[in-house]
Amino acid sequence: MTDWMQTVRLHAAIQSAALGQARHGVVTSVDPSAHAVRVTIQPEGLETGWIPDGAVAAGGLKIVCPSEIGTQVLVVPVEGDAEHPVVVSRLFDATVLPPRSPFTNALVQPGEFALFAKDGTCLHFAQGNLYLQGNLHIQGSVQASGDVVGGGVSLQRHTHGGVQSGQAFTTAPQAANG
Repeated sequence: MTDWMQTVRLHAAIQSAALGQARHGVVTSVDPSAHAVRVTIQPEGLETGWIPDGAVAAGGLKIVCPSEIGTQVLVVPVEGDAEHPVVVSRLFDATVLPPRSPFTNALVQPGEFALFAKDGTCLHFAQGNLYLQGNLHIQGSVQASGDVVGGGVSLQRHTHGGVQSGQAFTTAPQAANG
């Protein structure tokens, strides 16, 4: 190999080593108003300045969930510049376990989707079902093509004694003569 080829390879290796690499880290501070976090890079233990905390967006759909302190994250340098990192993902491992669904008592499986909130609220799409733990507030109408059951009471099978079926309307109750 010629000297100039060795020189080119040496410079290429130096440039490659200078590029920032994806790193694991743990969130140490959170600024929700700026959607930014500080992260301690592992294993060196060096803390970043304020960096963007990743989110998911596609068209008009936006999913925003600021990281919590103690969350393990993957930090990637923007365009290979180690001075400009961004959090791109949260990670689970043997120390920071993924949450279990309160409905199936299992980890979320492939093909399922779940949202977990700090207060215990959970929304879980699994095996053709939508499970919700928490309060549901709806602004707008609700339509159902099947039965609606609340507290074990079916709207299709529920009846009231003394009420006649048919097209008539119920009138306001009359005051008793006394």
